[in-house]
Amino acid sequence: MELFYFAGGILLSGLIGLVVWVSSNKKEITKIKEEDSELLEYLKVLQNEVKDLELKVHKYVDNIYRDTEDKFNNFDRGLDSRLDKMENRLQKMNEDGCKPVDKLKHQING
Repeated sequence: MELFYFAGGILLSGLIGLVVWVSSNKKEITKIKEEDSELLEYLKVLQNEVKDLELKVHKYVDNIYRDTEDKFNNFDRGLDSRLDKMENRLQKMNEDGCKPVDKLKHQING
């Protein structure tokens, strides 16, 4: 009979230890799940910030391209205008019989 009580006591102690171990593991699992939820939320926030930064970079690059294209277009217009003026002046000089123009025409035409 004493052996029965002794074995029962050991089994009861083991069962109590098992319950305590499972309970502490369950608390750890719950804590890990909460931390995982926090990490997932933090990752979502970071993803949104990265998307916002990508959008800002794309807008910035688009503005640089647009500004550069505008500058080239303005430069082309200005250059065309100056060339037209020079052509008109040379034409007028040619019509007036200016000798430097005849010499220039000879150099150009070979």
